Amino acid sequence: MQTCFYFNDKTIIITDSELMQINIPDKIYVCNNYFETDFAEIAHIIFETETQFIFIQHRDLGSVQSDFINHFNVIVAAGGIVEHPKNGLLFIFRRGKWDLPKGKMELNESPELCAAREIEEETGVNNLQRIDKLTDTYHFYEEKGKMTLKISHWYYFKTDFKGNAIPQLEEDITAIQWFDVNDLNTPLSNSFQAIKDVVDVFLKSKEA
Repeated sequence: MQTCFYFNDKTIIITDSELMQINIPDKIYVCNNYFETDFAEIAHIIFETETQFIFIQHRDLGSVQSDFINHFNVIVAAGGIVEHPKNGLLFIFRRGKWDLPKGKMELNESPELCAAREIEEETGVNNLQRIDKLTDTYHFYEEKGKMTLKISHWYYFKTDFKGNAIPQLEEDITAIQWFDVNDLNTPLSNSFQAIKDVVDVFLKSKEA
């Protein structure tokens, strides 16, 4: 098993599988049998070098993942994939990328309610029926000089919404579009890897 974290164009993979040393200078870093004392070196490699892939291996995946997360300021968010029987999947265009609607959880709010609220606020799409939990994603960004880890919970919704979607401009959403589930090349060719991961989980769940 493994968990992926993203920072810009970098991928950090925490896994409980055995790793083989991959000899690609300055592009890949492998940490076998992670210990807490390794964190400072790994953080330096992630945030201050051009290394693109960081593999962290340990047999106790849950423990290492918890330790890794605890080193950061954490923000929790939720969002979803919305499927319409005629229109396809709902995407938003924000800051030059196709994205899925999501946002920060409010105090005492459940992830499921947050996901539905954010979808409606960012797109105007309602009549949402939650079908299933899809996955969680993890990505880093810098805020006020501190590195923040955003953990996003993702859900699958269906809707028979009949109105016009309305982009939430104050959240920098400039366009909303439905894409056929069998033709997602346009949004996914200009999106974030974490979003591609969510869509991949969704598509695999449809095949099951």
